[in-house]
Amino acid sequence: MKLGSLLLLSALTAATTAYELKVNYYSDGGCENYVTSLWPGDRDECYDYDYSGTNSALIADCKQYGLCSCTYYSEKGCTGTSKGGGTAVCASNWGVGWKSMKCTGLF
Repeated sequence: MKLGSLLLLSALTAATTAYELKVNYYSDGGCENYVTSLWPGDRDECYDYDYSGTNSALIADCKQYGLCSCTYYSEKGCTGTSKGGGTAVCASNWGVGWKSMKCTGLF
């Protein structure tokens, strides 16, 4: 019974860890008019996300890490024009928006 509980706890911890880094999307170019949030993971893997009408993004939450960083891309597949940003740094791509990103949590 203890082994089963330990395995369940480990699985839940692993599942929640991937969602500790939160990115907010905004309709304006200055990260003021909030539209939605997403949790792209923290392992520097490409995350495609194209929400119509968004023009800027920023890391809104960086739980369990000392630092977080995301690189935002103008095209899906983490290609095209890119811009990096840390926690609470607005990454604006006015008129085009961001279509993918890679994020990392640093200890």
